[in-house]
Amino acid sequence: KVSETPDTSSITCLNSADEQQRRRETQLRQHSFFQLRVHLISGHGLVAMDKSGTSDPYVKFKIGGRLLYKSKTVHKDLNPLWDETFVVPVEDPFQPIIIKVFDYDWGLQDDFMGSAKLCLTMLELNRAQDMAIKLEDPQRANKDLGEIKLNVTLWPKTQEDKEQYFQRNPKLADASRRLKSQIWSSVVTIVLIEAKALPPDAENGLNDIYVRFRLGNEKYKSKASYR
Repeated sequence: KVSETPDTSSITCLNSADEQQRRRETQLRQHSFFQLRVHLISGHGLVAMDKSGTSDPYVKFKIGGRLLYKSKTVHKDLNPLWDETFVVPVEDPFQPIIIKVFDYDWGLQDDFMGSAKLCLTMLELNRAQDMAIKLEDPQRANKDLGEIKLNVTLWPKTQEDKEQYFQRNPKLADASRRLKSQIWSSVVTIVLIEAKALPPDAENGLNDIYVRFRLGNEKYKSKASYR
């Protein structure tokens, strides 16, 4: 007789993962201040943005629209080695770190190469963790944009540590207060599809067409369409 007992192994794994996540979140709520150390190691298989088949990549780390760190530019390399480390304070570990990679262009607007999200709630406190984070771009959903390799550590700090830190860094204290006062009411998603009946260039009848979007301080430039 065939057993009709359901296979609960996958359910058990899911429940175990959920339990670990709840435990991490409970630990995070016990502290009001953290220190985040990020070792930006390298990139692998990044997308080519230049006509020469390469890119000049650099990385930005942001939280809530505030720039935490900007890496150096590695020229003409799709597998760049950065080997850079930075340490920043974190008050809200439930707010993800946004990682964006750009291709540096001389005298032009830098091209977006992909982004990723670093969720601090996935980290074990006081433990250095190696991570390989895949880059994504909604406009190139089916394309492999490569990955960024990091080593990340999150330490809890005391209220006294927090006060001392912001006393030494008053500008960061002001930025933190402004960040807390921001209320995001919505998210806008724009899909650029096509353009029709655009006028030709007066000299040669051709256009190198791209579109720029701007919302507040946020800017975006589409890739150029050559015809």
